[in-house]
Amino acid sequence: VYPHFDYCNSILLNLPDYQINRLQLAQNSVARCIFKMDRFSRMSIKSKLKNLHWLPIKYRIIFKNLLLLHNAYIHGKPDYLAELVYPLPSRTIRLRSTNTHQLQLPDKFKLHSTNIRAWSISIPYYWNNLPLVIRSATVTSTFKSLPQTHMFQQVYPAMP
Repeated sequence: VYPHFDYCNSILLNLPDYQINRLQLAQNSVARCIFKMDRFSRMSIKSKLKNLHWLPIKYRIIFKNLLLLHNAYIHGKPDYLAELVYPLPSRTIRLRSTNTHQLQLPDKFKLHSTNIRAWSISIPYYWNNLPLVIRSATVTSTFKSLPQTHMFQQVYPAMP
């Protein structure tokens, strides 16, 4: 069941919360089934998701799209996504801080309600908010673990 949550993640990016909550309820149901919990149990479902090492649906959607972006930005594949990714132009003066692996953000005229959910417009914001260590990872297997761990620590900060 769990791989079905990842289907068409690029379409699910930046959905309104009320629609993502429907998927979150399905993920919670799967976790309850795994732990054989009653639907009305008082045990925290968040702690069970942490035990399973599952990100909430909203963060999982962002993670999967960041993985797509990484492959397009670093490896240039798939071609149709690589054409949508624009790195920040490098400065003429070479400084240590010039290679920050950041992407160009869209122009303000593109940021109206009909375009804000477009992959090429919304994903650079998520990419630029990642720490430099994660953005500069060139190996895909390394990149897979870094943002997932980063988001996991944001969602479950030192829960008992």
